[in-house]
Amino acid sequence: MLGPACLVTAASKHKRTEEVLAPASIAVILVLYLFYVFDQLLIGFYVAVGLLLACWAAGVFLHLRRPSKDKLARFLSPGLAVFLLALVVIWMVTKRSQTRHFDELRLWAGVPRALFQTDRLQLGPDCFTYPTMQSYYPGIALFQYFFQKLGSAFSENGLFFAYSFLGLTLIIPCCRALPW
Repeated sequence: MLGPACLVTAASKHKRTEEVLAPASIAVILVLYLFYVFDQLLIGFYVAVGLLLACWAAGVFLHLRRPSKDKLARFLSPGLAVFLLALVVIWMVTKRSQTRHFDELRLWAGVPRALFQTDRLQLGPDCFTYPTMQSYYPGIALFQYFFQKLGSAFSENGLFFAYSFLGLTLIIPCCRALPW
């Protein structure tokens, strides 16, 4: 889903894909957070998906309007190849990952699970999370929620994958100087 946003940015701002993956991911978090604050998380999910689809349509339109090998080369960069290869490795490593009841990850995984199950703001006495978790900034949890909602059911391995995906988008700009 983030690829289309990267296509538009790469086509219009002369950036490579690996340079715009992190801003696109953070934009998803910000859109979700805006709706989360107003207790409309599910609507925020659909708005984020809609914006990403609109970016895809705009990217295709920009490319078809003025086809350019340069635009396509910025999108299909060596950094994107490294990113996709790393995602395959991350998926293989995280596909059987589970949080445990005795580790600190149960708190880390509790907020995205509560968000997925309720699509609601997790504050106050009626929320599913522990009172100590209510001060937890929901940025990464919202990104994990986004990944979970793209699927049909909640899966703990998806939490690990989303977390790793976000981390990878933050370090992949180091690959922008790679030549083909």
